[in-house]
Amino acid sequence: MDDVKDSVKELVQKLKTERDELQVQLKLSSMEFRDHWEAAEVKWNHLEQKVSDLSHESAEATRSVAHELAEMYRNMRNIIKR
Repeated sequence: MDDVKDSVKELVQKLKTERDELQVQLKLSSMEFRDHWEAAEVKWNHLEQKVSDLSHESAEATRSVAHELAEMYRNMRNIIKR
């Protein structure tokens, strides 16, 4: 279980870095990007709660939320590149 928890925590740290970078882009963004950002923030808050409760919840479920969030961030990066 510790390996899974460590891998989830590492994934969350990478997502935090990406989130911080995207937050900078938010100031210069379009409405489409802002809509995506707001949806991702809901998911981010959900993920943070799951990580804080990781000892009580399945690490696999938390990893699933993290992967969904990573996909949302990839989509926002594509919007920025347009």
